[in-house]
Amino acid sequence: GGSDGVVKLWDLRMFKEVSRLHFKKAISSLDISQRGLLGVGFQNCVSIYKDVDVVSGIKPSVYMRHKVNGSPLERFRFRPFEDVGVLSHSNGISSIVVPGAGEAKFDSLDVNPFQDRKQRNEAQVRSLLDKLSPDMISLDPNIIGTLERDLEAARNEKRMLADEADRNKAKKPEKKRMRGRSKVGKKLARKRGNILDASSAKYRKHLEEIERDASDNNDDVGDSVPQALKRFLK
Repeated sequence: GGSDGVVKLWDLRMFKEVSRLHFKKAISSLDISQRGLLGVGFQNCVSIYKDVDVVSGIKPSVYMRHKVNGSPLERFRFRPFEDVGVLSHSNGISSIVVPGAGEAKFDSLDVNPFQDRKQRNEAQVRSLLDKLSPDMISLDPNIIGTLERDLEAARNEKRMLADEADRNKAKKPEKKRMRGRSKVGKKLARKRGNILDASSAKYRKHLEEIERDASDNNDDVGDSVPQALKRFLK
């Protein structure tokens, strides 16, 4: 439908116009329900037509009409599997009840007619898995394209590989770990030893004085000892 008030029906298989319906006003929106009701939007009004004969091209009778007050109509659509029509206009969205518009009995093979893209993909994967036999499903991707082997030989080979892995694991030497280094007391002692304060500086100075006095005493003793015995003073 367009601004000339003409609704054209096309056959997409032949890309050919089959029929047309003429209306007096410019058409702003157009939709067809599952039961064949035609919804046409004019300005601020929606007209729904029943028993549309597209072959003869005769204008059908009005089934019901709804008017939007204060705002022009922008779009009109039927909801699938429900007798509801939705209108969008400049003030928002409105819905109306259209008896007999939706299909009451949907296909029972389609579990969820309102499923989204993710649910549709999951249903497709599930249907493909149902077609496969359980023997063809494997967690090993390398099994595809290989020849079927003897089950007993395959079990023996897996057992041999497992035994060899256990022997290699037993040959590995155990690491010698220092015990007690990661305790809380050891960590605090190491941190405390790295801290420099007045008492630690005084203690270190005292140790240096003791070492200096010891070295002076060794020198005094070494002067009185003969040259042949000085090697024993070290």
